[in-house]
Amino acid sequence: MKAKNVFLVVLFAFVISPTFVAAEDQRPQEARNAIAIDVLLPILVPVGILSGNPTMDIPVNIEFQRVIADHLVLLVRLGLGCAWPLPNAPQASSALSLEVDPLVEVDWHPFHEGLKGLNLGLSGIFVYDYYAAPRDAVATKGTSRYRMASGPILGWQFLLPANTIVDLSSGLGFGYNANVDVNGVTTPSSSWELTRGGISLGFRF
Repeated sequence: MKAKNVFLVVLFAFVISPTFVAAEDQRPQEARNAIAIDVLLPILVPVGILSGNPTMDIPVNIEFQRVIADHLVLLVRLGLGCAWPLPNAPQASSALSLEVDPLVEVDWHPFHEGLKGLNLGLSGIFVYDYYAAPRDAVATKGTSRYRMASGPILGWQFLLPANTIVDLSSGLGFGYNANVDVNGVTTPSSSWELTRGGISLGFRF
């Protein structure tokens, strides 16, 4: 009798186990990608104008994140910026400024295997700024600036319903600067500067 019961249990397990395996495979997988955009910088633009800043800025920072291991995330950011003087700005203001600042970062999520919670990282950023000549200047050639910096990042990702995320981050890096004047003369320098910081809103997928 006991042998028959054991046989029935084994047979039941053999027949039912594929069903559990299939159900396990159909569970929703943890999102491994995310795309977000910085929402803090655009909000600060009208605040700056009201406080006396004579320029109009259009900052755009788009971030893409990819889980590359259980606790490691690769982040790539493309930053673009454009600014021009307001009608009431002083004549000595630059006519136009452009900025491109790509960033690459690796984040460690010590308490979560994915895109959420506390994260510590290391980032590297390259920035190119171009400033057109002032409107009242005789020179028609503008100045430019190159910046390269690397440093630690501290952040926190809040996971909201519908895979929406809010990403808070701040980072400080030490880097190399090169200022190029209208005559093409380069002046190098080194300094600490903010490499990443803000509030990003996005979605995991």
